[in-house]
Amino acid sequence: MEFGVILALIILYTNLGFFPSLAALVSTVLVIIIDTPLANMQKDFQTKVMESKDSRIKATAEILKSIRHSWESNFKKKLIDLREKNETGSRNTCIHARPLLSYFGHHLR
Repeated sequence: MEFGVILALIILYTNLGFFPSLAALVSTVLVIIIDTPLANMQKDFQTKVMESKDSRIKATAEILKSIRHSWESNFKKKLIDLREKNETGSRNTCIHARPLLSYFGHHLR
């Protein structure tokens, strides 16, 4: 970057003279002096923004994990309840159907 500034000042000096190139040099130095603290402030602000984003992302991930765990537990409980109902219903059907099947099976032979 310094090479570009020096080259630009040389071109200004060659084309416009000493005073315009001196004015460009002074304004360039002033901009650099003013820009350095602003760049540091922007860096600090960007760091704070990234930290807050990081904490929000962690909180969101934790919430989603809790929701998933709760949903899985609830879903698992419903599956177990359905399975028990089906097994109970199947057992009851077998208990009631066995004598009928035995009776009709015996008479159909």
